[in-house]
Amino acid sequence: MAVIFLTALIVCVIMLAVLQFAFEMDTYVGYFLAVGAGAVAISYVCIKYWTVTGNCSVWRRPSIN
Repeated sequence: MAVIFLTALIVCVIMLAVLQFAFEMDTYVGYFLAVGAGAVAISYVCIKYWTVTGNCSVWRRPSIN
């Protein structure tokens, strides 16, 4: 799933670059939205992976002996 998200993000950024440089459009807001959506998507994939594999010991409260 991470490969799909990253591929979509790269395609989106390339399309924004084409719109900016070939058609001289103002695409700064689009860049911020694309990068923000990519960050949220990759964070979601990482959290889902950590919880499924059980490698989320960072979030567990340490046991008191």
